[in-house]
Amino acid sequence: MNVGLYIRVSTLQQVDKDSLELQESMLKSYCKTHGHKVINLFKDAGLSAKKDNVRPALKQLIQFVKEKKIELVLVTKIDRISRSLKDLLDMICLFHEHDVAFVAITQNIDTSGYMGRFTLNLLGAIAELEREMTAERVSEVMRHRASNGKWNGGVIPYGYTTQQRIYKQSIKEKKSKAEAMGIASKLAPQPKLLYTDKDEVIILKQIFKTYIETKSIRETTRQLYLAGYKSRSNKIWATTTISRILNNPTYTGKVLYGKRKTDSKTGKLKKAEVANQTFVDGLHEKLIDDETFKTIQHILSNTSLKKSNAEKQYLLSRLLKCGKCGGSMNGHTYNKSKNEKSYAYYKCSNHFKVPSKCEGLTIPSDKLEDFVIKTLTNLSKDEVFLKDKEKMMKTLEKEASPDESKTKEDLVKLTSTEKDLLSRRDNLLEAMERKLLDDKDFQERYEKLKVDLENNRATQQKLHSFVDNVDIMKNALNASFEEISSFGLNWEYLDFEGKVAKTRAIIKEINVTEEDINIQIYLDTESSSSLSVVPRTDTD
Repeated sequence: MNVGLYIRVSTLQQVDKDSLELQESMLKSYCKTHGHKVINLFKDAGLSAKKDNVRPALKQLIQFVKEKKIELVLVTKIDRISRSLKDLLDMICLFHEHDVAFVAITQNIDTSGYMGRFTLNLLGAIAELEREMTAERVSEVMRHRASNGKWNGGVIPYGYTTQQRIYKQSIKEKKSKAEAMGIASKLAPQPKLLYTDKDEVIILKQIFKTYIETKSIRETTRQLYLAGYKSRSNKIWATTTISRILNNPTYTGKVLYGKRKTDSKTGKLKKAEVANQTFVDGLHEKLIDDETFKTIQHILSNTSLKKSNAEKQYLLSRLLKCGKCGGSMNGHTYNKSKNEKSYAYYKCSNHFKVPSKCEGLTIPSDKLEDFVIKTLTNLSKDEVFLKDKEKMMKTLEKEASPDESKTKEDLVKLTSTEKDLLSRRDNLLEAMERKLLDDKDFQERYEKLKVDLENNRATQQKLHSFVDNVDIMKNALNASFEEISSFGLNWEYLDFEGKVAKTRAIIKEINVTEEDINIQIYLDTESSSSLSVVPRTDTD
């Protein structure tokens, strides 16, 4: 069996039973006894097993596993490869995916046998229990804080501040740590409690007032811009931010707990049912009365209902750009009355966000979509266009040939240099083990070799990519022409998602003005290549 040996010590001074030499000797003796063939020795000297610590040899070991160069990973103890049970299990799952077994020789753990797998499954169950107990303890603490009216942390709602935020702001203003802490403690005596930000409250109340008057989040956003009001990050207000503010019960003096819960199957957070959410009176100041908040919620629910009833799918979403300002164009649906049909348009988003940046552009969605479909269908039948493929193929081959030969020569040189660097690294580690170098000298030389190796391999990777790139470009070019030539064959049978996927596979971007529609299509000789088709059309 082909084996990869992994050894590690966490400090340069570690000797005796944990030394690299002893680990290596034990592993090689095990291989000899069991008739295994050592393919490579992976050695991390003076490096911790913490998750965030970069271990070059472990990284190389994983690469060997993925490339199926080894069938077994051998260590003396499991903590040599990881001190985190979760990380260890994740790594062994990776080994298992590539049919590689794992053995810790001093702990009788062998995943190639049923007892080894049972032991690991048991360890996994213990780790899962520990995670659930930790989550439950955190949940209990947060539930207790919420029941006492305390804020549980997270993004500080606009209009409020905290001691920590005031401290950070003071530090940015070049205050000393002592001065910053004094200012923060005076303005917000208790940590992890919400206090009113007087400057933000002025804008916050304007948001509530404007929304009740206009009954429109977009119009509220536009009026904030016209008034010169900026968000906390000194940016133009976004409609999504305004929506979150209008829906947030924190402003009524309440604390909400249980808005999200962990899915037991996926381990991810998901929105909890309203019945399972807890609202209690908070210790922070109320910034809006209950009646006003109810009025806002009533308007929001009615607006949302109208929007869902008028919902329309837009084929060209994410592809359209306004020819006046370069902003994205999004779909909008309007009803003149309940009994009349809806009207759908693509509109420039910057007209709502920044009126001074764009005077606005509105195009009927049906006319624009029909034009784009017709243009692509005609292009799929254009023999002159389709014949351009052979010309482009020949151009690719002609331009790539000289560079390809030189690249292969450079790769041979780089491979030789890499072997030399690896040999020097092994000699350096051996000198360290024999105590021929002090720690400082070793670290300096080791880091330099590490950087040289990384640069060498990065350069090799780029050159390999170039060598492969000609074939990749040919295949991509063929695929691009195939997508275009087959565009009209089954269009009418595709569902909406299929039509969107087909359109986005061909079109990179559509730039629209009142006079022109510029359709840029992918011709992937490179990822950024495109061809422009610029017909004129009446979009009124």
